[in-house]
Amino acid sequence: MGVEQAKEEAQFRKVEGAMLHVEDAARRLAEAAEELKRDDAPDYLVAALETAAGAVRADHKRLMKSVYWPAVDAR
Repeated sequence: MGVEQAKEEAQFRKVEGAMLHVEDAARRLAEAAEELKRDDAPDYLVAALETAAGAVRADHKRLMKSVYWPAVDAR
């Protein structure tokens, strides 16, 4: 394996690690929303967490697309 390939693989590992954190955050937000629902929490708190989970999932999707399917000009 060449130096450039090793460098690129290390960079991708960092990005993939960050993406796992984003995915985990979305899951935790959704779980917290479900927990609040079970505890009969106010609707606005549940909605806030559900909205945040959806936004984080959308960010994760956008990040994946930009990493794995970058625009031709980006490379």
